[in-house]
Amino acid sequence: MKQGPWLNGWNDLVANLDIFSTCMRLIDVQGTGQNNLVVADKDGRLICYKDTQIAWETRVPTSSSVCLTYFYSEATNPPQPYIAVGSQNCVYIYKVFKAYYKFEIPNVPMYKSEEDAWLTYQKDGDIQLLVITLQKLSKTLSLSYKSQEVLGYEKPEKQKEIADVNKLELSQEDSVTCLDILKKQDDDYSPAQLVIGTELKMIYIIDQDVKVVQKQYLLLGTPTSICVFQEITETSGKIAVLVRQGQIYFIGNEIEPYKVDLSSKPIMMIKQSKYLFTATMDKQVQCFQKQIKKYSLQFQYNILVIESLEFTRDKNIKGLLIGLDNQTIQFYQEQNLISIINLDSDVVAMKFGQFGREDGFLVIVNKKGGIDTKILTRQFKQNQNVFQVNEQNNPLQLPPKTQLALELDERERENAKDILKSYQYDLLRMRLKTAQTYLGILQNDQLAPQLNQDSQIRFSATVEGLGPLFKIFCEVENSGAAIIQKLNITYVIKSNVYKIIQPISELLYLIPKNINKFQFLVRNIHPQGLADQIKIHLFETTQILISATLQMPLSEIE
Repeated sequence: MKQGPWLNGWNDLVANLDIFSTCMRLIDVQGTGQNNLVVADKDGRLICYKDTQIAWETRVPTSSSVCLTYFYSEATNPPQPYIAVGSQNCVYIYKVFKAYYKFEIPNVPMYKSEEDAWLTYQKDGDIQLLVITLQKLSKTLSLSYKSQEVLGYEKPEKQKEIADVNKLELSQEDSVTCLDILKKQDDDYSPAQLVIGTELKMIYIIDQDVKVVQKQYLLLGTPTSICVFQEITETSGKIAVLVRQGQIYFIGNEIEPYKVDLSSKPIMMIKQSKYLFTATMDKQVQCFQKQIKKYSLQFQYNILVIESLEFTRDKNIKGLLIGLDNQTIQFYQEQNLISIINLDSDVVAMKFGQFGREDGFLVIVNKKGGIDTKILTRQFKQNQNVFQVNEQNNPLQLPPKTQLALELDERERENAKDILKSYQYDLLRMRLKTAQTYLGILQNDQLAPQLNQDSQIRFSATVEGLGPLFKIFCEVENSGAAIIQKLNITYVIKSNVYKIIQPISELLYLIPKNINKFQFLVRNIHPQGLADQIKIHLFETTQILISATLQMPLSEIE
């Protein structure tokens, strides 16, 4: 399909960026009215691109940045945003790429009964009592990772070693998973508060100075994406939280919390106006308005990332960009496919918005770490026809017919019966030859075991070496759906020609769709180095499942 209304922009194939889709934003860092590209990668780098070059680069104190956002906290002229980077248990605040403040999320206390078990262990040091108590609590409670770590070992001495380390601090260190902002007013430069989601199922709303937790929520799942609709103080206001367990939770001050179940495990969630778009692992993108599902899009390939397409100059132009694992990005308006962008590699992150002077700028980071950019043409209109329909209306451009083609057409019309008779005769001869060859294989004692169509095992063997020592490489694949256990291997050789060194006699497990490789050595012991066949049989109990016959080459003489 055509690239549609997209123009090629600049690219940087050696940017070497390793980022999450939540670690890229288009931000007006200096308050000049022109946005810069800001990314935080997994190596702890915080990079700002201005035009096509890196304008600033600094490092986050801890590596593995997982999310990035920006907000305005005070009235300045020109307005300059704060950049928030979530990494491990901290949120690092930067202003004009200078370190400004570090906010540490609070530790999460244990359940009272779990804490009592640890306090008892601090007093008497009885590891058996601690393990028995934690095993009972695990049936009704979700234990902390410290307790689960102790229960993960079987040897008492190892359990005691872990417990002695974990008993020093009876709380759980949390880590940031997602960020968003809660604005006081519906304005681009309005002061805002940070909303933080954590690994231990907490949602924190931080004050405007990023120092105190104003409100917190405990969810039943680990949040991975947060979308804020309006002020939380309003009755209609709410925060949508996508959790790893496959639900969307809606929380707020004046509303009753409720949730929406998704069809599969989630990938990510974005907000566009009053709608929520979620991508799930069953290759669907679902659109929600509050708890009502409006429509869904089904795809043939896995979804990697989704991004909202909204123009600042024209609020009516909206769309959805969906990155798939077939190296394409599909552009949708509601349920209509507008265009497809073909890439050289799978996309891992993308962001649409204003960059420099361009309002419709799409930044793409691919799997190889490179940056690619596309520009949406200014002539693009929302009400244009879908490109698929336009392509179907255009007639095919057929090449002109030559005189030779016309003569062949005339010959086929005049001799149609003879041509059909000759074709059917050749087809019958081919079928007969195939049947005779198949029958000959079935009657061959050497080749017949290799044609076991009922077997779910694929087996191949190759030989390497000049002799007298050869190396045999074997590959066994389970093409079925169930695990095959205890598969026996036997070898048929002439004892006066070959000797097998350290043979493999059993395969314990064959996992479906996984190739199991093994190898062994064969020595040619014949004085003249004669060549012969080696047969390898795979069998269960007394039934041969599949066999391979390996024709050995002539061997060099020692």
